[in-house]
Amino acid sequence: MANTKSSCLPLYEKVFHKNTYHRALDVIILFLLLCLLFYRLSTFNNHGFAWFLAFLCETCFTFLWVLVFSCRWTPLTYKTFPQRLQER
Repeated sequence: MANTKSSCLPLYEKVFHKNTYHRALDVIILFLLLCLLFYRLSTFNNHGFAWFLAFLCETCFTFLWVLVFSCRWTPLTYKTFPQRLQER
C-alpha cells in the first residue's frame, strides 16, 4: 500500500504571477472611473439627456471593466505533468 493517494505526485501545479504594477494601475483606473461616475451623478441636474446617456454608457463600461478586473486580479497558469499520469 505504498501507492496511496497522499503519496502520489500532483498532475498539475498552480503558478501564481507577481503583478503589483498592474494591480496598482487597475486600482487607480477603478478610482478614476468611480470619480467620473460620481461627477456625472452630482452634476446631472445642470445638463440634459446627453449627460444621462453618457452616464449610462459609463456605468455599463465600469461594470464590465470590474468584471474583467476581477478575473485579472490573480493571474495564474497551470503547469501540467503528463508523465505523472502513467504513475497513477
